[in-house]
Formats: sequence, structure tokens, C-alpha cells
Amino acid sequence: MPLVPGRRIAPPSMNFFSDFMAELDAFADDAVGRRMGNGAKFYGKRKSSFYGADDTQKKADPKSSSREEDYSGPEGGSYFVLGEKDEQGRPLEFLTRQEARARKAQSEAAAEEEEDEEALMEEFRRLLSDGGRVD
Repeated sequence: MPLVPGRRIAPPSMNFFSDFMAELDAFADDAVGRRMGNGAKFYGKRKSSFYGADDTQKKADPKSSSREEDYSGPEGGSYFVLGEKDEQGRPLEFLTRQEARARKAQSEAAAEEEEDEEALMEEFRRLLSDGGRVD
């Protein structure tokens, strides 16, 4: 076959190995990150194309991060709430969220009762200073 001047033949590509290694890395990341099977629903979308081109649980761009497609962890934080602390800032007790809410409601009720009692005593002092006259 004669060579046509001005026409170039593409050089052989060795990208097969780099593409293979990138895909192997993405697959290992998915497997370790529990995203295989239905895990993509819980732990973020898959980076690898192991399930084919029509995989609905595959990220649009595996190299970029996205809040909608990546796993960001639980939003709540922990099961326990730290209670009172000592002078060095170390917690003295661990409360469940239910116990913490109950304790907070109890302290708010006590503060409200104290305010009511303070208002009642102020009214009593005012009445005493006015000579017992009621308006």
C-alpha cells in the first residue's frame, strides 16, 4: 500500500495499561467503599464501570466530588450527648439524646417556675410598700 503524502498514521497507543489501572483503582475503591450491588444507594454512587455503561448508580464524573453522588456520613453525629464537665473540660457523664432532652426540659421548667416566683415576690413587695392597697 503506497503512502499518501500529508496523511499520518496514528502511533500505537499504550493507554490500555493506564486505563486498565485507573479502572482497577476505581473498582477497588468501590469494593472497599461498599458500593457494589445495592451499596451504591447507601454509600454513594460507584466510580467504576464494572456494571456497564447503562449503570444508573455510576457517578457522572468519577474524578470529581459531588454532594449528591458521594457519601458524606451521618448528619446526627453521635448517640450520646456530653453532660456536665469538670474544671478541665472533661465530661463527667454521657447522656442519651432522650435523657438530654428530658434534662433540658426539666431545667427550663425550673427556670420558668423561678421567674414566676420572682414575679410573685415582686408583686408582694409592691403591695407591702403601698400599704396593702390593691389596684
